[in-house]
Amino acid sequence: MEGIKEKKVVIYSEAFKRKVVEEVTSGEISQTAAQRKYGIGGKMTVKKWLERSERMGKDKENKQETVEKELAEIQKLKQEKRQLESALAQAHLKIISLEALIEEVEEHYGEPVKKNLSTEPLNALKKAEKKE
Repeated sequence: MEGIKEKKVVIYSEAFKRKVVEEVTSGEISQTAAQRKYGIGGKMTVKKWLERSERMGKDKENKQETVEKELAEIQKLKQEKRQLESALAQAHLKIISLEALIEEVEEHYGEPVKKNLSTEPLNALKKAEKKE
């Protein structure tokens, strides 16, 4: 098969790619100068590395923003939890003080203040309705 050129595939390490991208993005050298300096084949190779690096940077930035939002939400939820726990503790104290007050009133007047709810009167009423 004469006339067909085989392409030579060169695989570059990630560390090498990062080094070249860093040099280009810092302004030390241009893309074409990096290609010449390091013997990188293909006109689009360094450009693709730069685009990938930029996308990864944006992804990292987005992840950082997401983490910051989640941390803020966690702090907000912790604060809300503390407020709810405080409100619950106050409600318990109120119940305890009201029960103590009821006991004092019952002792003072000798009459039960609390109503004992039972189902006996309700059951009797239902039986009476069935008989009718």
